[in-house]
Amino acid sequence: MNRKLTILGLAAILVLAVAVPALGASSTVTPTVSEDLSVRALAKARLALLTARSAKSESRRAVRTAEAAMNAANEAKSTSKGATGPAGPAGTSAPAIQSGLAAGAVTTESETFTQLPGGPKVTVTVPSSGLIEVWGQATMSDAGAVSLYEDGQQMPGQNEFEFCVNAGSGGALFAAGGIGPPGAATLGTPSPSGFCGTEGAPGSVLFQTTPGSHTYELRYELLECGCAPEVTFTDRLLRIAPRL
Repeated sequence: MNRKLTILGLAAILVLAVAVPALGASSTVTPTVSEDLSVRALAKARLALLTARSAKSESRRAVRTAEAAMNAANEAKSTSKGATGPAGPAGTSAPAIQSGLAAGAVTTESETFTQLPGGPKVTVTVPSSGLIEVWGQATMSDAGAVSLYEDGQQMPGQNEFEFCVNAGSGGALFAAGGIGPPGAATLGTPSPSGFCGTEGAPGSVLFQTTPGSHTYELRYELLECGCAPEVTFTDRLLRIAPRL
């Protein structure tokens, strides 16, 4: 009996001897494993954070790239030109004004309208409207008259005032009558009723004629007022513009 108790006691001591080191080992190993797991988890968390930040940065760059592309597209849309359309019909150009100037002095004793050297003379193509505008001017040494001729024929519709034109010679485009002060005078169109011409820059007078090409010239006469035996004309201007 005592022997059995002794054997049991020795067995218990042996079990305790084996168990105590095992308990000591477990108390030192467990904290190491936990710490290692914590380090790994922290590393994974940091990696996840870095990945998230990188993704956020990439997202911002993508947004900026998209905005730049959209702005470029809008700018291209606003500045781009479409295909050039077909050319429209040619417009009607305004007819050119034809001018003639004779600066030299010419003299006449004729009391009917006559041609004098230098004209002036111009050729104009009258449009379908049949309208022309006429400007005329001359400097006269004494009482004289100027008339407009078309293709050798006196144009109708000119001034018939008795102080501006001789009886039987037809109308005058403008004139220097014998009722003004003596000496040279520069007169031109228009020739309003009761007057023979306009001082200063000439104005236009509208005439009606037939369409087509016509040649116009100025002719001259001495007024039969007995003021002078002859009249001299200088700086003679004729300007004609077809009107649509």
